[in-house]
Parts: sequence; C-alpha cells; structure tokens
Amino acid sequence: MKRILPIVLLLLVFSAVGSHGANAATLKLSPTTKTVKVGDSVNVSILFDTGGETVNKVKASITFPTSLLSVETDSIVTTGSAVTEFKETIYSNVTGTVDISGNTSTSGTDKLLATIKFKTKAVGTANVSFDTDSQIIRSSDSNNILLLADSIGGTYTIATTVTTPAVTPPEKKQASPSEIPNGTGFTTPTYLLGLLAGLFITLGITLIRRSGQSS
Repeated sequence: MKRILPIVLLLLVFSAVGSHGANAATLKLSPTTKTVKVGDSVNVSILFDTGGETVNKVKASITFPTSLLSVETDSIVTTGSAVTEFKETIYSNVTGTVDISGNTSTSGTDKLLATIKFKTKAVGTANVSFDTDSQIIRSSDSNNILLLADSIGGTYTIATTVTTPAVTPPEKKQASPSEIPNGTGFTTPTYLLGLLAGLFITLGITLIRRSGQSS
C-alpha cells in the first residue's frame, strides 16, 4: 500500500499537467498598448492561440469604456480571418460590448479572428478586456479550452497630443586630409610629395648647370 500511494500521486500530477497542457488556448488584443490622440482612431486586432489543439469555434466577447471609446460604423473587419463562417459580429456603443464568433477548423498561434476600429472620444486610459462569454471550442470533444486568465486585453492611452520621437540623423564622418581627392587621381600627401620632389630635381639641375658654367 505504501508503494502504491506515491505512484497514484504521480499519476494525478501528470494527469493535471496533461489536462492543462504546456500551451493554453488564449485570446489576445494587438496592439496591447498604444498612445492615441483624442479624436483619432485605433485599429485593434483580435488574435487567438489554440494551444496546439484543433478548434472549430471561436468567440470573443469584449468590453470597453464607452466614455473613452466607440466602435465606428461598419468597422468590424474580418478580412484575412482564420474563421470561415461568422455567426455574429455585433457591438453596442451604449453598453460598451463587442461579440464576434464563428466556425473554423484550425490550430496554431496568432490566428486572426477580426479587427475592430475604435474611435477615441476623450482623454484617459481605456482598458479593453475579454469577458467570460468568450470561448475557444476544441473539435474533438466540443469543450471550451479557453484559459481566460491567460488571455491579454489592451490598454490604450488617449492624449490631447501625441509626440512623435525625433529621429536623429546618423553622424556624418569628417573626411581626413588624406581622404580628400585633389582632382588629379592622387591623395593630398602624395601630391605634395611629388611636387616637392619635382622642385628638388629642378633646383638640383639648376645648380649643376650653374656649377658647370662657373667652371
């Protein structure tokens, strides 16, 4: 009995680890953070990770502060989505909710569900999150495998102005004198040496001639 008990405990541990899996099925907003000028728009994509499982349904239920954000008219974009058949793409700027769901047959990470275009209304920090109606349904047993606690919402700072970081141009290298071309195909030191050599030769020939004449 004493030998069996540790084995049972190990089996329970492995079973618990296996049920949660190394990878969890999650939802994520992208970008997760951004600073936007009040009155401007911000595009927020909903991505999902199947945790290595094949899934056949995804639903994202989102809440947002209506005092700071509103969904623009006809601004739930599904182009490029991994969902093949949408069941709902609805929103309310009164209650501050978005519900997007549809059927699929896919597995993988960073799969696109849809993109929402929000309009910013006032200065503040808008927290956008997933609520408990969200689901990722596994194909094999129709269980909801979404781990909501690991899903990532978004935080969007709405400001009166947005400062664009100044781009510093690369520092120009100061050319050394030896690197400055003189237009003759030679660098400056080479040109000066040649000129001096020519002067010395000319001077030497002149002295020789004078010496010959005086003798």
